[in-house]
Amino acid sequence: MMKKWLTPISIFVLVWMSLSLLNLLWINYTTVASLKSRLNTEFLEIEQVKTYSSNMLEDFKQQIETRLRLDLADISPSSYLTIQKNCRVVKAEVVSQTEAAKLKNSWKQINITIAPYDLVAGISVGCEIKWGNLLGLNFMFAALMFLAVYYLPRPLSTHQRHWYKSLTESGYSRKKATRLSHRIYQFSAGQLQIFNFLRNQSDDDIDVISQWCMQNIPSEMSLKQVNWFYIACDDYQQKEHALKIAIHDDVIEFDTSESLVTIHGLPLKLPKTPYFYFLWYAQKRLKGDGWQINPATNRPDKVAALELIQLMQQYGGHGKAINDLEVQGLTSKKLDQNRNKIKDELHHYLGDKLAENYLFESRRDAKSQRYWYRTHFDKTQIVIN
Repeated sequence: MMKKWLTPISIFVLVWMSLSLLNLLWINYTTVASLKSRLNTEFLEIEQVKTYSSNMLEDFKQQIETRLRLDLADISPSSYLTIQKNCRVVKAEVVSQTEAAKLKNSWKQINITIAPYDLVAGISVGCEIKWGNLLGLNFMFAALMFLAVYYLPRPLSTHQRHWYKSLTESGYSRKKATRLSHRIYQFSAGQLQIFNFLRNQSDDDIDVISQWCMQNIPSEMSLKQVNWFYIACDDYQQKEHALKIAIHDDVIEFDTSESLVTIHGLPLKLPKTPYFYFLWYAQKRLKGDGWQINPATNRPDKVAALELIQLMQQYGGHGKAINDLEVQGLTSKKLDQNRNKIKDELHHYLGDKLAENYLFESRRDAKSQRYWYRTHFDKTQIVIN
């Protein structure tokens, strides 16, 4: 709710009103302070009033008012741009020090002790405010401040100075280096990583590369998505294609008609037999919890072998692989070999960090000491066409 009110116009009005208020308070304060300073000096020069005078307080009051009128005439400027005019004595009192507590004690009130006579003078002064001048002058000050904040170049941060130095040393003008430093400073961590990657891949102007990154790379780009961009972008001209893969849904798709697996939008062509073993494990994860135990060394799994045979026959698997399964059944060695081939292929295409998310997890069977395996990715990530 607060952000809706913090518009440039509302900030400008707030600054304008604040300056006007501060200016008004300052003018009133300085007027009173100036008078108090003058009167403190002038009271030392007041002619001694006879101590037997019954009208001593009234005489002091008249002298004070006379002095004030002269002083107010001196401090009341006559310029058209002044904020105060027609300053006058609102109230003047002279009391004994024992009655001084009756006098008001505020910044608008001048209370001066007249030591030789144990008296205290209390004076209140009032001035008319030229509201047009007050608001008009402060409007101009606020406008100048607003323009300075929004349109003057901002100081460079340490990070920006690093880029500014690098760019000027590369031959960029100071003006262009400043503009590019500000732009690069606005990059998120993901945008900056991709910008540096593309800058090292291309001879294009940094202005062009940074502009593309600013306009196309999402600011919320994660480290994992950045790594996908690196994998998919073999050269600078493929950056749009690489971006599509980087921000693609995190799914693994099996195209059975082409024997193709697509991970995170990146198509991978695996050898045919490992592909069918990968598809078989994915189907098990899609239909249930996905766990498949390795057969005993001396007892091949005939049921699992039949599942793989039917899958390969349906989608065009190698005749030799089908024949081996028919004759020998599914052995622990065959499963290990094909999982390792899948692992090698994914590491080749995706690198070690990304590949691990799409391989296998295992657990040991407490009774038989054999291992159970299933795909590391969840069933919600699997698409089979």
